[in-house]
Formats: sequence, structure tokens, C-alpha cells
Amino acid sequence: MSYHSHILNSSNHSHIIGRTDPITGDSVKENDRVVFCTVCKSCFLEDSWVYMNERHCEQYQTLDSIPTLPSKLVAKKRVEQLLSELRDSSSSGIINLLSFIFTFFACGLTLHKLMFFQLDIAMLFGGIVGIIIVSITSLFTSSRKFKRITRQDKNDVRLFYTHIEVGKDSFSWNDIEQIKYQRVISGVTNAEFSSLLIYLKSDQFFKTDLPINNTLEVRKFLIGFGQIPRFVEVFFYSDDRYEHRLLLEIQEKSDGKIQVGEPNQ
Repeated sequence: MSYHSHILNSSNHSHIIGRTDPITGDSVKENDRVVFCTVCKSCFLEDSWVYMNERHCEQYQTLDSIPTLPSKLVAKKRVEQLLSELRDSSSSGIINLLSFIFTFFACGLTLHKLMFFQLDIAMLFGGIVGIIIVSITSLFTSSRKFKRITRQDKNDVRLFYTHIEVGKDSFSWNDIEQIKYQRVISGVTNAEFSSLLIYLKSDQFFKTDLPINNTLEVRKFLIGFGQIPRFVEVFFYSDDRYEHRLLLEIQEKSDGKIQVGEPNQ
């Protein structure tokens, strides 16, 4: 045996007992033999570790001792750590465009007055203040807090270690059966539609339209699915050939967690 395994007892390992095995979804119990990945410190039942060919986080090292109970601050920070997100920037983009137009005309008017020596101190001060206000407004409108206040974050999706957030809705991974990401290209209008479907274990499902951002942003977002619990099924589908190749690359690194469908295009 080339890895370290440990038998749990309730006296010293109560902070480990009750965790969920990322592979099977089973709860870890007293007297179970477990293995800890050196990199991410995840706890696996020994059978799950063997099933993964004794490999996780692209390496084979395991902890030679059971991790001690972390402080509440450290534990909370890990639980709330953001894995990836996909944000809808369409509204802020319009506001930024209007800000650019305003700034362009303000600078143009100021330059015109300056060239003909008609610029006074009040106009110069007003132009500078206007540009500063526009810049601050642009930064503020792109912030998450502003988007929540104005309800522009309904299509934003954020992946965390313990749950997924879609706008103001939150779903625990323990309650999810399957996640589907799909990008469909209409054969008639050639328009693209991107969506995320969440199938719950209660036989309910939730669908949200996703912002069609550039390929790099989508790639970063989809890679985050490789870090969620293995017991959640993940299915990717895209009619876009280039994106399909990216999905296959992500699938190869997911240890079988992610499946990719063949495009129709």
C-alpha cells in the first residue's frame, strides 16, 4: 500500500466524521478507514481512493496524519471560497458605453475651448469633475453589490465548494443530481442560446439562461465544475465546434466526472 490510511474514532476525529465522500456521496462514519489528499486535504473512504487509482489533484501523495480541527475562520473561508463564476456584463456594458460617450464629448468640448482660449477655470473644473464622476460611476455599476440592488445579477452563476448560486438562488451540491451546460445554435437564424440546467434529487429542475461571453470567460467558468463533488453528474453540450474541443479538454482532466455530448452542427 503506497498511501496513508487512518481509522476514525469519535473521541479524536469528530470534526471528520459526518463528512461526505466526494466519490460515493456516502457519509464518513466512526471506524471507517479514510485517506486524505495532500494538496486539497479532501477526505476519501479508502475504497474511493483505490477506485481513483490512488490519485487526486494530479498527484499521489497522502497525509500521514489526520488533519486537526481548523479554526472557525479558516473553515468558513474554505467553505465560502469561490471556484468560478460567469457574470452577465450586458447592462454594465451599456452604462459604460454611455459613460464613454459622455466623457468623449466632455473632453472634446474642453479641448475646443482650450484651443480658442475660451476656457475658464469653472469650465475646466467642471470637466475634470465630470470625468471623475463618470469613472467612479462606471466602476460602481460593474460591482456585484450594485447589480444585486438593481436586480441585474439574475443570470450570474457562481460555483462554491458547498453550493452553486444562480442570481439570488442557492443550491447545495448534496441536493443536486445533475448539472447540464448547453450552448445551442439555431439552424434557422444562426443565433446562439446558452443555458444551465440544475436537476435536483427531489425531481425538480431549475433552468437559467447564461450570458454568452467570450470563450476564455466561459472556459474559466466550466473548469470550476471539475472541483465540485464527484457524486454530482455534470453534462456539457455545445454546437460550437471550437467550444466543443475545449469541453473535451476539460472532460479529460475531470477523472470521469464530466461527460460531453456530440454537437449537431
